[in-house]
Amino acid sequence: QRDSFAVKRQNSLDSREDFSHVRDYIPGENVQLVHWKLTAKQDELMIKQFDDVFDRRALILCGINSGEKERDPLLSTDTVIETAVAFAKAFLECGIPASVEFGVTAESVCRVSNSAEFEEFFELMSVITPNGESFSADKDGGEAVLVIVTAELTDEILSLANRAASVETVIVAYVNLSGKPTEISPETENFAFMNICGAGQEYLSEAFREAVAED
Repeated sequence: QRDSFAVKRQNSLDSREDFSHVRDYIPGENVQLVHWKLTAKQDELMIKQFDDVFDRRALILCGINSGEKERDPLLSTDTVIETAVAFAKAFLECGIPASVEFGVTAESVCRVSNSAEFEEFFELMSVITPNGESFSADKDGGEAVLVIVTAELTDEILSLANRAASVETVIVAYVNLSGKPTEISPETENFAFMNICGAGQEYLSEAFREAVAED
């Protein structure tokens, strides 16, 4: 998963010189964005800043309460969290700032745009417990990428995915540990669909590869 994001992002970064301005480097930022010629002249790290659509944020919606109907709800919740963390890390390593929402309050939103913020997010996810709260499916779009991580495919979530797919890239990561069949036909959908049938990186990577192949 991370490698696929990284290759596409690296190719784009290497070929782009249409940045709007440069600014001081913030510790933890992706060094792929460093303006090396200017850095050499000024003897301090300078970062390219882009303002166009390509560099808008990613949004990860994480349904940590959605696995209650699974045979092992705790494992299902852990897998949802693991998947959200994996996407946040992949975006960070590709230089794409992300927000993660797992509820509707301000305390249920994490910003992940550098290593320090990722560590804070990771620590929070390692101790978080389901509280009955869920993310809002009422989104206007505007991100470059929307990722929905859930263990329950509701009509509301599918409606959000289809609506958002008209203006942005959408990935629905469905944690399906029970292996139950879905009515989703990836080849006919406008969004990428990941059917995650087990816990662990191996299952996550397999689901991502299949989603990319279908897409």
